Amino acid sequence: MDSHPSEESHIEADHQAHTAPAESHVIPKTLWQRWMAWSGSFFILSLVLHIVIIGGAAFLVVQVVQARKEKMKFTAPPPAPPSESVHVKPAKKTPVASPSMTKRITSTALNASIALPPMEMNTASPDIMTSVMNGMGAAGLGAGAAGGAGMAAMQLSGLTAFGFKGNGTGLKGYFYDLKQTPKGAKTDAAIGAELHDGDPEFDKGVKAHAAILHDFFSHEWDESVLNKYFRADQSIVAPQIMMPIMHSEEAPKAFGVDKQIKGMRWLVHYKGKVTTPRDGSFRFVGWGDDFIAVRFDKKTVFLVAYQRHIGDVARDFPGLKMQDSRADRTMKGEWFQTERGKVYDMEVVVSEAFGGRSTYLLMIEEKNPSAPYPKKTQAGMTDCPAYPVFQVMKGVKVPEYNPSVGVNDFGYVPETAPEPVIFQAK
Repeated sequence: MDSHPSEESHIEADHQAHTAPAESHVIPKTLWQRWMAWSGSFFILSLVLHIVIIGGAAFLVVQVVQARKEKMKFTAPPPAPPSESVHVKPAKKTPVASPSMTKRITSTALNASIALPPMEMNTASPDIMTSVMNGMGAAGLGAGAAGGAGMAAMQLSGLTAFGFKGNGTGLKGYFYDLKQTPKGAKTDAAIGAELHDGDPEFDKGVKAHAAILHDFFSHEWDESVLNKYFRADQSIVAPQIMMPIMHSEEAPKAFGVDKQIKGMRWLVHYKGKVTTPRDGSFRFVGWGDDFIAVRFDKKTVFLVAYQRHIGDVARDFPGLKMQDSRADRTMKGEWFQTERGKVYDMEVVVSEAFGGRSTYLLMIEEKNPSAPYPKKTQAGMTDCPAYPVFQVMKGVKVPEYNPSVGVNDFGYVPETAPEPVIFQAK
């Protein structure tokens, strides 16, 4: 056999030798195919970019907040150099007693019923608050306020020795200058007002003053008599008639007319309605210089007419029986009966003719008190009772005696019982 390859084999080999190798055709990719191919890389890139942005934002927020905190810091200004002309002395502080009841009341029972003792108001009553607010409206808080902490222990600027300035509940008082008419014309009471006691002209003015009192009382406390004379525009509401020895100029000052009116030949008329605390028998106790009179339930029950000529006014009350208690240097009026809750008319007149110093004190005595009155401690008066102050409001401070003013002819310094008797004003 022929061992050479066949012709067909040669043809095949020759064909393969002259035939170019087949080319690989690359199919172009679409945008979507490219995006899908690179999606993993973009995810990583996006993640890195977000981390950078969030980190930058956090850094920025921290810086802004920190800057604001720095701005909010308060830096105190440097202290001013002390003035050589001003010396400040710290005020003394009075320690305030802590409340006596500090125990806590507790109960372990589920349905326990606890009865607490009644609480008594020792501070100002609503009536006083009304008067104080009205007085503040007229005068404001000023130098007249004392340093006490509680309302009951505090002298407000609206509260004078003659009462609260302005309107309110109480005995309403008006100031009359008997030396002039409402239009300013001089009256007979003005005679000798610029002179001194002992001058005949001075005495004429005092007699004229006494004649006006006589006219008023002989006409049953008729206000039309007083309307013939100058009346201050400012009224006052009195919670009490308790005025220890003072300069007589205090009256026109309390009513705001001290700039044009001297402290003599004046009169203050108080008027109001009161209710008594219980059934009982009472009488007023006190003193007046130059003059004080009290009318209760349309009857004059107390009168002190102390100076010459002024004392003649007592003749207008022939039936009035006054008791002179020389031991404690007071006068005691007539007894009068009261019914609890009943409303009574009440009037008080205080007046000064001579000028100088004045005193008006009104206490009250009950015929059968629930407890004996304490004894006075002043020398020579230790056997005399200290009577309670008469008031028409609760929580009012009793004016203190001012020794710098001096004492009256009796050397009288008022000493009263701790608790007043309240005839509540209506």
